[in-house]
Amino acid sequence: MNFKEQIKNDVDVFLNFNEFAEPRIIDGREINVIIDEDVLKTKSRNKSEQYDGVYLEEILIYVKAVDFDECPVYGQRMKVDRKFYYVNNCTESAGMLEITLGANES
Repeated sequence: MNFKEQIKNDVDVFLNFNEFAEPRIIDGREINVIIDEDVLKTKSRNKSEQYDGVYLEEILIYVKAVDFDECPVYGQRMKVDRKFYYVNNCTESAGMLEITLGANES
């Protein structure tokens, strides 16, 4: 087994709800995800954009790539638990999707 294959096997460890992940309802399906709100504080420049009491709330989620038919595209609407977001970015690496979601808040 090479290094890339080993990393793909480790995805199951990271996205195990007994380890790091937690089950969430995404578009009506229960999926184990890791939600990271802290990394966006350093990554995002949009946090400073505010217009008359409206601001952009962003979350970053990590999921198994096999849990989705394809990588969500920019602007696609996704429901996480009971809240709607729009996809700002999605990248795939080592069997995981990193999805940045945004929602306008007031």
